[in-house]
Amino acid sequence: MTNIGVSQQNRAQSQAAGGVIDRARALARVDGDGELMVSLVDIFFTESAPLMEAIRTAVTSGDPVKLEKTAHRLKGSVSVFGAEAATQTAFELEKIGRDGNLTNAAEIFFRLEQQMASLQPALKQFRSELHPS
Repeated sequence: MTNIGVSQQNRAQSQAAGGVIDRARALARVDGDGELMVSLVDIFFTESAPLMEAIRTAVTSGDPVKLEKTAHRLKGSVSVFGAEAATQTAFELEKIGRDGNLTNAAEIFFRLEQQMASLQPALKQFRSELHPS
């Protein structure tokens, strides 16, 4: 097991990535276990596309229950990495689903797509820093 301390260097790297993710907070969530974080990043890459597609389907078909559930799952996934913007946007979609009024859902989903597009390269870089190959 590889432990990586939460250091000022990690915090600086977090900010250098444009604040998309918070590396220090992410590592703190796994007690500095870099191998576990690499596994979580890998799982995220496997599950995020189907979740985004499910959210898209829920928005376009007007299914508030599906929107609430899938946005909640995505919110949990992105929050692990300290991806605050994507976490907040997923939470907005979750609340929209819970409230059942999908009027602004497409607009908010578009914002989430943009945030996810920024998140993926940041996570790839983070993963490569944790597990250079």
